Amino acid sequence: MSPSSLTRLVAVNITIARQDAGLTQTALAKRLGISTGTLNNWEWCRRRIGVAELVAVADALGVSVLVLLGRADEGGGWTAECCGEIEP
Repeated sequence: MSPSSLTRLVAVNITIARQDAGLTQTALAKRLGISTGTLNNWEWCRRRIGVAELVAVADALGVSVLVLLGRADEGGGWTAECCGEIEP
């Protein structure tokens, strides 16, 4: 998987996990102590998320980092395979 595909996959999975948790971007950003703009940039692939930030997002959403990386399914049914343009 290319770095750009992984960035896109992580962005999609953050968005889905946030929505599944019933959180707005504003609510999750507040929980993380970051600006809504930063979260928006991660979700729209305008900025890559760092490892420490990815761990913090996973913790805030109550999911594994592996879920956000598309390597594990915690019951939501969304992994790398669900995203047609992204090869697992």
